[in-house]
Amino acid sequence: MYWGTQFRYAPFIASWVTPHDANVEVLLSRAKEWMPGRRLPGYEPWKSTVLQEKSTYVQAKAIYKALQKAGVSYVKSSITFGGNPNISQRVRMPRESLSQSSANCIDGAVMYASLFENLGMDPVVVLVPGHAYVGVRVARGSQRYLFVDTSLTGRSTFEAAVAAADKGLAKFGPSQITRIPIDSARDAGIYPMPSAR
Repeated sequence: MYWGTQFRYAPFIASWVTPHDANVEVLLSRAKEWMPGRRLPGYEPWKSTVLQEKSTYVQAKAIYKALQKAGVSYVKSSITFGGNPNISQRVRMPRESLSQSSANCIDGAVMYASLFENLGMDPVVVLVPGHAYVGVRVARGSQRYLFVDTSLTGRSTFEAAVAAADKGLAKFGPSQITRIPIDSARDAGIYPMPSAR
């Protein structure tokens, strides 16, 4: 991924968000086992905002648990050959992270975003100096997001990963935070990369 100076090209990270990849589908089929009623419904607009928010939290936690059960955990793999490592970076596709059970922070962010987008939810990839988080809109039309520090997958509880994201984001001012709402990227014509055959 070529970020460019000051993350100028950051919206193109949405190309790494591949919601219909077969590995994403398999993980979601496992995540439903952690859900009441064995279903991952995404947003249910007929529910109140409060109930949608509770449902989003439970679904995100189920996805987190399924990833832990699959053995996914942090492995740094950001080395870039040629070019400036401050403005470019190797980013694993979600299929790689899921098949290798390895993801660094940006790998994890696009992997989780793929899982959320598959469910018709609105993910956001959030970049801060030296780190990345993922967020998911808590309810259809809401301006609030549930943020997760994906680098804690496989090493901590879901609650700790949410708390770490909130604490980490609070350290930065608005000018230091770059948000890439995936739905906005799609509206701008930035679509998922094709799946490997």
